[in-house]
Amino acid sequence: MQKNQANEWIRHNGSIDYSYASVQPFFRYEGEIKKENWSDSLFTGFKFNDLKGGVKASVFKNLNTSVSYARREEYDYRGKEIFEKESTSNTINTSAQFNSKSFSGTLDFTHRIMNYFTEDNTDRKTDLAELQMQWSPFNRALNLSYNYQISNTATAKIERVYIKVNEGEGNYRLDKDLNEYVNDPLGNYILRILTTDQFEPVAELKTVARAQFEPSRLYQTVSNHEKSLLHKSIEALSSETYFTIDERSQYPDVYNIYFLDLKKFKNPEYTILGTTYFREDFYILRRNRKFSLRYRYENRDELNNQYLQGREERYENHNSLRLTLRFLNRFSNQTEYINKHITRKFNYSGRQDRNIYLNQIESDFSFRPSPILEFSLKGRFSKEKDIDYTNPTRVTAFAIIPQCNYSIRNKGRFRTELEWSFVQARPSDRLIPYEMALGRSLGRSLRWDIRFDYRISDVIMATFSYNGRNEPRRDRLIHAGRAQITASFR
Repeated sequence: MQKNQANEWIRHNGSIDYSYASVQPFFRYEGEIKKENWSDSLFTGFKFNDLKGGVKASVFKNLNTSVSYARREEYDYRGKEIFEKESTSNTINTSAQFNSKSFSGTLDFTHRIMNYFTEDNTDRKTDLAELQMQWSPFNRALNLSYNYQISNTATAKIERVYIKVNEGEGNYRLDKDLNEYVNDPLGNYILRILTTDQFEPVAELKTVARAQFEPSRLYQTVSNHEKSLLHKSIEALSSETYFTIDERSQYPDVYNIYFLDLKKFKNPEYTILGTTYFREDFYILRRNRKFSLRYRYENRDELNNQYLQGREERYENHNSLRLTLRFLNRFSNQTEYINKHITRKFNYSGRQDRNIYLNQIESDFSFRPSPILEFSLKGRFSKEKDIDYTNPTRVTAFAIIPQCNYSIRNKGRFRTELEWSFVQARPSDRLIPYEMALGRSLGRSLRWDIRFDYRISDVIMATFSYNGRNEPRRDRLIHAGRAQITASFR
């Protein structure tokens, strides 16, 4: 140690708790001082004092509440026993928890004010709130859950940067005809998201609601021979509903965002990122292995204004019907019909808008001669049109996909898949967006994928994969192989 070098580090903390009936006041203190004198002109270190006090109370049998206040002061060490004040934060937190047999809920709210005493930072005010509720009445035949989160924070514009790598090592490729980067497991570009250094205040809201209904739970205490035809028909039905809203906005009156005034959401002038998503599933005999039917409706509406390139809008409407059958113990089939509408709009030059309508049917037959071996053959047929043009682009696609899965009991799995596809478009010289034909190229294409996972021991796992493709847009076959051994130790 040099003659003029001296270090000092002191930590101290303490707490006081007291309980009286159902009330528990508390007080906490934590402090730290660190001084490092490296030379007569080089100093590092800091100091902070953190105080927190509050009250916890059990108001009723199932209700617990708490209120607390915290103050934190931070200092930067300037040397020669001098500390300069950097910031002060004042935080108020309130919370409540309720639990009963069929209902539970929590509410948490935090309000924080940060005051800075340096020129590099500006004062900030942050509000964080979260509400969670779950209700399961009628012997859990109905399950309802809701989550609501709000915050005001700061965000920055971001930029998509595509970095070129060796062919087969990326997950994007540049489609020069469309002038855009599209997903490709054997591509030669990788995507990196870069943020700018200019932050702006943003109000953020996330809310999720889910509802599951299973009428069969209403009759669990009734024996099968006592159930009427009406009871059995109701038991065969079930449903699941999912709804979410995600909004990051600079709307001047944030309470319009917090109180779910949907007319103010996805506003091109103020919204940074706004998404509304709804899904509804109806089932007949959902858990029956011999016969089940599912109808699904999905709707997504999104406005993305967080990229430097410009604003993007996306809308999807999805209807599907899926039928699952098991003819014998070894034969089964799953067939699905899909009707979809996709709209994408780019509010900047260089990108082509889309307005696509899709009708697709897919059927998968599988044969399992033994528990460890399965063969399957999948067929897919689709017709699509992009009406963004005066003369719509019409695409017809067909694919055959044989598969084989072999399991090594408690050791690993071997899986192979081959896909032959044919895509045709009218007009024949028209460029088709990546969303059409599942990204397959015009003409005949061949893809294959081979994977093998094997557990050598309890801590060592070996994996091998090989895939490739032969497509009209490529002047040669593409091959990609990977082998990996991983070991995990406790």
